[in-house]
Amino acid sequence: MLWSTVVMAAVVTAVVLHWVIARRRSAFVGTWRPATLAGMVEGRMIGVLSVRMAGEGDTVYVLLHGLGATGGAWGAGIEPLADHGVVFVPDLLGWGGSLDTERTSYTLEDHLDALDDSLARAGLGGRRMVIGGHSMGAMLAVRLAERHADRVDRLVTWGAPMHDDLERRITEMGVMPRLFAMDARPAQLACRVMCRYRAAAARMAVVARPDIPGALAEAGVEHTWPSYRGSLRSLVLDNDWHQPLMRLGAAGVSVELQWGSEDEVGNPGEVATLVADLPTVQVVTVEGQGHHLPLVATRTAVVDALTAGATES
Repeated sequence: MLWSTVVMAAVVTAVVLHWVIARRRSAFVGTWRPATLAGMVEGRMIGVLSVRMAGEGDTVYVLLHGLGATGGAWGAGIEPLADHGVVFVPDLLGWGGSLDTERTSYTLEDHLDALDDSLARAGLGGRRMVIGGHSMGAMLAVRLAERHADRVDRLVTWGAPMHDDLERRITEMGVMPRLFAMDARPAQLACRVMCRYRAAAARMAVVARPDIPGALAEAGVEHTWPSYRGSLRSLVLDNDWHQPLMRLGAAGVSVELQWGSEDEVGNPGEVATLVADLPTVQVVTVEGQGHHLPLVATRTAVVDALTAGATES
């Protein structure tokens, strides 16, 4: 009995130490800060989307979050954008404050229409746009820019899952990505349990991901299986990004596609080859950064990328 107690105590201690060490080593946890600017702390419903919004001006800065995140993930790093124009940060359809437990359709057109409707209801429908997107949101950002190429001044993406065979790439990354970054049965079961016990799942998410700020880990459970599966399928796995990029380049839209050098998602070399003849499309690799590049970068890095070549509104 004594030995079993000692072993159990040792195991618990080891787990706690591993969690603490992982958390302290995480650049994401160490640099990310929540938003404090009025309008950016909490979202408000505009149409079917919950939106954080601040600033004034003729240009709208639309920022789209990644898979398993919400608009809050952008944090304080994007707040200086409010000095340049209107910052429009939605929780994507079916995620975070835009969660809808009754909705079952999450196609690319559903996402694009929801964004357009929300922008129009906010009185921003006809303005010039600068669009930024991270991960899954990067893929949606490309398609939103394609839809409105006539009024998009700039598109910047970070960690876009652009790969000719993304499903194979995810499989090569290991067992966990294969199970939970795909629409496989383990992900479905986990999602259903999470939906039933969402508060407990939020607490468990913090324990499971010491490398992510607690507030973002908790927010990561705010979705349903249809929104997870539908968004993953339509925006990432089945999204034809080749032609939209070519069309944006042909239209002369300024495009910057960023990846961290340690990011395993996407293939910047492959993309660079595709857009080699498009002078307005640039592929950038940031040394020493991973998939959370725009969320752990310096306070001005994202703002500088989005406002490059622009004048204040």
